[in-house]
Amino acid sequence: MRLRRPLGRRAASELTVFVDNAPAIALYRKFGFEVEGTHRGYALRDGRYADVLAMARWHPNPPSTPG
Repeated sequence: MRLRRPLGRRAASELTVFVDNAPAIALYRKFGFEVEGTHRGYALRDGRYADVLAMARWHPNPPSTPG
């Protein structure tokens, strides 16, 4: 997962998950993650290219960082 600060000083947690991993996708959605897109042929798995979903969760009140 990555943490980034786009315009407006809101932070997002981002992740990727294989499209066939329904339990993980359901869990991430439960915690507020939304699908941003699909990366086709993202990873070689078991000798075949597999797709992943890009998911993100926006934090309206992220913790402050020094500086």
